[in-house]
Amino acid sequence: MMILFELIRIHTRTSDYRNALRICERLKALAPKNPHVLSRCGRLCLEMGRRSQAVEFFRAVTDLKSNEPEVKVLECLNEGFVFIYDGAF
Repeated sequence: MMILFELIRIHTRTSDYRNALRICERLKALAPKNPHVLSRCGRLCLEMGRRSQAVEFFRAVTDLKSNEPEVKVLECLNEGFVFIYDGAF
């Protein structure tokens, strides 16, 4: 799993968002309820200009209804990313 995260990072670094998202979706298939994977997919979608798809991934994180502080922080970050993307700051 960590190797796939590293491949996503490398593709993102070279602005190859399409392949990064493809790998991220493969990672999501392996761990469909992992909030870190879902958030990463959403951030990639925002970088590609796919706001509605990003919101779906972010909503999936919120739907997990986890009480872990780490997941709550991810939810806040996700809201912030959409807020900034919309230029509402």
